[in-house]
Amino acid sequence: SIAQKLDAAALPWRDIPLATCSDRLTRAEIIALAAERAGRSISEAIYVGDGTWDYRATRSLGIPFIGVGKNQAKLRAVGAKIVLPDLTPDSFFAALRGQS
Repeated sequence: SIAQKLDAAALPWRDIPLATCSDRLTRAEIIALAAERAGRSISEAIYVGDGTWDYRATRSLGIPFIGVGKNQAKLRAVGAKIVLPDLTPDSFFAALRGQS
């Protein structure tokens, strides 16, 4: 279904490494596969998500997490340190600078 959505949005995604729930069962496995397909180590990954399950997956993988969206209180309650109301290039890069 993601292919249909990306095509409908006219986004050029076909040459971008991608992993979805059609490829693996758990979110952590999907994230690890995405890194593998990108030819990168999972240790280089930074995950942006909006759900507590996203945060838990990053903890199991030992990678940084940036929370975004309406679930800010829930994300902070489970331990997310960086939570943004929305994701813009400026807010994303400011969050990265804050992690160093």
